[in-house]
Amino acid sequence: MRSLTFAAVGFLSVLSVSTSALTSGPHQLELDGYIRHSMGVSKSGQEQVSFQAPGAQAKYRFGNEADTYGELAVDYHYLPEGGAEDAMSYQLYFMQSAYQKHGEPGNFTFDNTEQLYLKLNNVLPGGVDLWMGKRYYDRHDIHMLDYYWLNTVQGAEGALGLEGMALWGGEASATLIRTADDVEASDGSTELLYATALDMRLFDVQLSERSRINFWAFFNERHQNEKLHLNAKAGWALGSWLVTDDILYGELLNGLTLRSGAAVQQNHFGGPQPVRTSDDRVYEDNWALEWVNQHTIDVHGDFAVQSVFLYGLADGDVPGKDGSKVSWLSMGSRPMYRLSQYGMASFELGLDHVRDEYKDEEGWLSKTTLAYELKPRFSFYDRPTLRFFATYAHWSDAFVGQVGGETYLADNEGWTLGTQLEHWW
Repeated sequence: MRSLTFAAVGFLSVLSVSTSALTSGPHQLELDGYIRHSMGVSKSGQEQVSFQAPGAQAKYRFGNEADTYGELAVDYHYLPEGGAEDAMSYQLYFMQSAYQKHGEPGNFTFDNTEQLYLKLNNVLPGGVDLWMGKRYYDRHDIHMLDYYWLNTVQGAEGALGLEGMALWGGEASATLIRTADDVEASDGSTELLYATALDMRLFDVQLSERSRINFWAFFNERHQNEKLHLNAKAGWALGSWLVTDDILYGELLNGLTLRSGAAVQQNHFGGPQPVRTSDDRVYEDNWALEWVNQHTIDVHGDFAVQSVFLYGLADGDVPGKDGSKVSWLSMGSRPMYRLSQYGMASFELGLDHVRDEYKDEEGWLSKTTLAYELKPRFSFYDRPTLRFFATYAHWSDAFVGQVGGETYLADNEGWTLGTQLEHWW
């Protein structure tokens, strides 16, 4: 067992070595990426499954990701030799991704272009940068849920942005975004529904030595589509998040967003879709309010922990339907304790409550995971890690048949055992 542990740690240590940049004169090339893969079993030896409350935008991910996902990226920089800090330079970034859910057919191939953008640094006076393309731009997530509560650019056809503009002691940015949705028309054909958005942000305005506040404003217009019988529809959103350091030995994030109309986020990766057709819903005069709270103690002695609280309330205003509000309350914590130089015990408890007026259902889902992890370095966010986990979930009778796939179709509880490798670089 000891030899196996050392072998596993040796493998993780090789993975943990940062990719060195290849440099030749003014040219610099780096490789970025992310990978996670799990193997596991559920009841009666069936394929590993995930547990997520119906109506919840996301699930507690620890020991609850029945999939394989990867990202591979090439990051090229041109940096003039001997140039000043404010000299113009440029960056070209290209990323492909691959995804496969356990138990579903298909090949794990990197055939989806997630990012492809060109960035010109210091192109305008004052150190302002200009970029264009597809990009993961300034995404904000609740890590334990893998829930991106602010992520307006991912999935767009393309965007054009300015960033690094000094304003009120912070930095401002403005981004023009173009999105398109595939929507099925009444005759069975697929139509592209377009939208154009403007995203504006003000970052890191210092309130004190330990706290800084950020602001966000967003305007989106869904364009008219006669074949889908949809008129043009506008929407707006406002948000702010406060980050406080050194509070209870860690960092505290509090964020509040309010969205209306075509600016309402419709999936856990962000990005407002101009229309949503799941459950036969076509949102028009909809709105959404969300509060997120995340506290992280990265390392305090031999202890690390992250705790989250989230509340969201959305009104779809579904035509012809009385009562279409959906509320989502989520709270959870993942403490970690170092047992040895490389080994650590981790535990996660997550609770989700959903009340869906449209479906006329309400219930809870609890998910508990106990794991032993091997890491070259002890830290909450440090990767790579190799996990051996046991997960148990229980849900309300109102959710029976909607959680755990076919394996737990008639149950209100379930479990899965497995191992997972996760790494980013």
